[in-house]
Amino acid sequence: MSKGEQQVLVAIKELESILESCKIELTPLNEVWPNLYIGNMITMKTPVYYGFPAEDLSHFDLSQYFKAAADFIHKALKTKDGVGALHHGYKLFGHAGAGVPHWCCCLLLRNTLKHVSQRRAIYSNRHFLETAPDKAILHSLGITHIVNAAHGPPIPSPGPCFHVDTGPHFYRDMSVDYYGVEAEDATEFVLSPLFYPMAHYIRAALAKGGRVFVHCLIGVSRSAALVLAFLMIVEGLTLQEAVAAVRPQRNICPNTGFLLQLDLSLAKERTR
Repeated sequence: MSKGEQQVLVAIKELESILESCKIELTPLNEVWPNLYIGNMITMKTPVYYGFPAEDLSHFDLSQYFKAAADFIHKALKTKDGVGALHHGYKLFGHAGAGVPHWCCCLLLRNTLKHVSQRRAIYSNRHFLETAPDKAILHSLGITHIVNAAHGPPIPSPGPCFHVDTGPHFYRDMSVDYYGVEAEDATEFVLSPLFYPMAHYIRAALAKGGRVFVHCLIGVSRSAALVLAFLMIVEGLTLQEAVAAVRPQRNICPNTGFLLQLDLSLAKERTR
């Protein structure tokens, strides 16, 4: 490794330390630049909340919460216009959700799973997300362009899912322009070919007076890297300056591979 490469790695490590020290609470979306938002795809509506600390581990005793959760949901559904939504990490209607009809409706576990699986795919000890943010909020913000940096259908596998299965069809009731990017949140994934096309797309949208929402699954890595690229290419910021501009508005943490690509590939372009 050359001395220059070593210096780059040291700079990236220092940048990661700065990013990891951010204490801002992670929220569904934040405006990080005028009319430019970074966010995730976690459902935003939580009218009445009931939570309990549970680990998604095979040895964790979840049964201790079955009755309390079932009673809470049963009471909510009996109220006028009551609607319940169960979530666990990135999945909705998972372990505890399957326990609700099993407990309240006195169904056998096998019948419960059959009933739920007809309406929702559920998996044991697996994180996934198939929901999208409240479109009413996007509409209220005047969002005109949506960039999904995790475009692609969820792929069934033993591991976690890294894609958000929306698309133009999901936003067909909104006047928005959709741009899907099939990117993996992995250090070895080559994101750099997308930097300039995405920067030009965002610049064109903002030039027309539009508002751009860039999201991935959690809204900290892929989407953040693309927004940082925009700030570096269009606004002429260095990587450190771009991070400094975004960090006060949103807790971001692009993976090491993305940071290296931002620093190396865009720095090379500037020296040409």
